[in-house]
Parts: sequence; C-alpha cells; structure tokens
Amino acid sequence: MALETPIPTTAANGTANQALVAGLALFSTKPEELARFYEQVLRTAFTHRVHEDGREHWIVAMGGVQLEIKALETADGAPTSDSFGTDAAGGISRSELSFQVPSASAASARAMVAGGRILQKATSYDWGTFGVVTDPDGNRLGLFEAPNEDIPTTEGQA
Repeated sequence: MALETPIPTTAANGTANQALVAGLALFSTKPEELARFYEQVLRTAFTHRVHEDGREHWIVAMGGVQLEIKALETADGAPTSDSFGTDAAGGISRSELSFQVPSASAASARAMVAGGRILQKATSYDWGTFGVVTDPDGNRLGLFEAPNEDIPTTEGQA
C-alpha cells in the first residue's frame, strides 16, 4: 500500500501558487457532435456561441472550471484561428488548458522566455484578458486574467 503525500500548495521557492485552473478546451472538426456526447456523458448543457470572426464554441461551467469545445472550421468550412496551433510533430493541438493568472501579458512573456510561442497575444475583452501560448511540445495554454473591478479603497480615511 502506497502512502500518499499531500500535494504542495506552494512553489519550490516557498511562495503561494497564484495560477488557478480556469478551463479546458477541446478542438474538433465536429464540435456540435462532441458537445452532445459530453452533454450525455456529463449530464450537462452547453451554451453555443459564435464570435464575430465566425469561430464557434460550445461552453459549460463545471465546478468553477469552463469546459469548451471549439470548432476548427467556420460554418462555411474555412479554418479558424484556433486551428493554427500545432504540436511538436506539426499536428494540430486538440486540447488547451487555461489558467487564471494575475497578468496574462506577463505570463505570455515568461512563456516565450521559457521556450514557448505566442499563438494569440494577450487581448483585453469586457470579460477579462486572454492570450494563448504553446509550451515547447506545442501544447496550448490559455492565460486568463480576470477583469479589474473597481475596488473601494480606504485611501484618505483615518
């Protein structure tokens, strides 16, 4: 019988982990069929969304983590920007882990220094800032930064 040790919640240098798993994306040439499969298996319901550039995805929040199924082609058969991520062997990456980080831009820069590539520059939207990088093996990492909300301060108060 193996003894399990607790998984550390701090980095090797003793600082607290700041990144949170925010989502998982699956890429598909048949995303609607894949969404129906996961709806049946997980007993959940996806919301269908279409971006202005024609990219489609099906999304559901599960326990604070978003599961997305992203189409690799638009409705008229054109490849989407999501279809351009390749793995180390040149094949299309079919999954993407997303992490919530304090700064998507800073995390993207660190990814480049560490040997990754930027697929989508960190871009601000009304729902937050999001960018996509690859690791050295070509795995896609989404970097999500929550939107800044006006937080009342106690500045000037005694």
